[in-house]
Amino acid sequence: MRRLLTVGLAAVLTAASCSGSEPVAPGSAGPTGLTVKAEDLVIADNVTRLSASTVKDHLDGVGPDVLVFDGSAPDVADLRAGDILVLDELAVRTVTRVDRDGDRIVIETEDAAISDVITDGRLGWRYDLSFDALPDAAYETAMAEVGLAPAGLASIGDLSADQLAGLAAVTRDELKFAGSVKGFELELKLVPKTDKLEFEMSASRSNIKIQAGGFISNFVQETRMEFDGGEGTLFDSSVTGLRGEAEVTWHAFEVDDPSLDSDIVAFGLPLNLPIPFMAGPIPMTLNIKMHLRVVPELVGGSASSGGSWKVTYDSDHGFSTNGGDPTPKSQVRAFVADLGSTATATAGLGVVGFGFGVEWPRLELQLGHPILPDLYSGDDEDTKSGLEKAAAMLRPYAFLTLNTYASGLWTPGTTLTGDIPPCQRSSVVVSAIAGYKLSVLGMVEFSDSKLLWEKKVDRFKDGVPCTLTGE
Repeated sequence: MRRLLTVGLAAVLTAASCSGSEPVAPGSAGPTGLTVKAEDLVIADNVTRLSASTVKDHLDGVGPDVLVFDGSAPDVADLRAGDILVLDELAVRTVTRVDRDGDRIVIETEDAAISDVITDGRLGWRYDLSFDALPDAAYETAMAEVGLAPAGLASIGDLSADQLAGLAAVTRDELKFAGSVKGFELELKLVPKTDKLEFEMSASRSNIKIQAGGFISNFVQETRMEFDGGEGTLFDSSVTGLRGEAEVTWHAFEVDDPSLDSDIVAFGLPLNLPIPFMAGPIPMTLNIKMHLRVVPELVGGSASSGGSWKVTYDSDHGFSTNGGDPTPKSQVRAFVADLGSTATATAGLGVVGFGFGVEWPRLELQLGHPILPDLYSGDDEDTKSGLEKAAAMLRPYAFLTLNTYASGLWTPGTTLTGDIPPCQRSSVVVSAIAGYKLSVLGMVEFSDSKLLWEKKVDRFKDGVPCTLTGE
C-alpha cells in the first residue's frame, strides 16, 4: 500500500532564514523567501529516503551513475534493483545494482523521474528570491564549480588546473571570474544588492571585444506540479517581477583568419549561481547562468563592426503544460531599447555582419543538487570527464531565459548601377524563451523550447531604412 504523507488538505512549509553554513534539515527550514506547499502527496512503495545527515555521514563518494556508501549506512544494504533512492540535499536515482566491496556498499543507478517518487498529489513552491539573502550553499557551490574546491579537481570545463589557480573569487559580497575559455579572455563580476544583482561581463580575443553591464532585479519563481497514478499531469512554472537593464557594446574587425572571421562560437560562462533547496521530499536546484554566442561575418574586405545598445525591461514569463505542447505565459510591462554610448557602425567592401547574444539571466530548474568535486570517487583515467558524468545526475528539466542579441550589418548595395543604395543597420532583439524536458517530471518524453515573447528594434544610418529597391 502506498504511504500517504500526513499533510491534511494543505501542508505549507514556510522557509525560515538560514544564514549559516550548516546543513538545513529538510522540511524544517530552507532559503529565505521559500514557501513549499504540498497537498495529499502519496510516495511510492519502493522509495527509500536517506536524510541529509545520513548522506553526510555515510556517503563516501559519487561516480558516474554510482553511489558509494560505507558498510554501516542504514537502509542501504537492503536496496534492490528497481528501488528509488532519494538522497536529501543531493539526488533522486533508480537503483540498478547493489554490491558489496569490502566494507563499502556500491550502488549502481540510473535516472529517475519525479513521478517515480510522488505518484499522486500536488507539490509546488514560491521563491521570493533576494540576491543578498541567498543560502551559503549557493556561494559554496559556485566556488567549487570554478575550481575553488577541496582536493580532487584537476580541471573544469575548458580550464586546466593551472588556469584555475587564482582566477576566481567568490564571497557573499562579490563573485568574480577571470580566465580563458574557447579562445576568449573572460571577466565576469556579479555583485548582490538588496534589490538586484549587478553584473559586468567582458569577452575578448585578438579581433573581438564584447562588454555587457547592468542589473537584474529580485524576482519571484513559482512552480506547481500535479501527479496522478504515477504520472505527471500538470507542470506550471513562471518568473514574475523580473526587471533588468543592460548596455551591450562590441568592437570587431577582420584578421584574414576564417576561424576568427566567420566561425560561430557559443559557450556558457564558468561562473554559475546554483541555489539548492528541498521541495518536500525532492531535492531541487534553481541555477542562474549566463551564456554567450558570437556570430561574425567579417569577410568583406577591411571589415569592421562596432556599437552599443542599452535595453531595459520589466516582464513576467513562464509556461504551463499537462503533458502536451506547453502554453506560454508572458506579460511585458515595459521595454525600451536604443543605441548606447558607443558610436555604432559596420563597414567593409562587401557584406559585413557581426552579432552576439548574451543569454542572461538563464534560470534552470534542475532535479537534484550539485555534485561537489570532493565527493567524486571515480577511478576514471580522465577525472574531468568522470566528474562531468557524475555531475550529470543534476538533471535540468526546465529553463526560462532572456536572450539579448545585438548586431551590426553593412551591405554595399549595387555599386555599379546605384539602383540599390548601401545599407547601414544596427539591431537588438530581446527574447524570452522557455525550454523543457517533460520526461524528468514523469510526463511523456518531450523536449523542446518555445518563444514566449520577443521585441526587436532597428536603427539605420541617417534614420533611413534599408530597402532592396532603393525606393
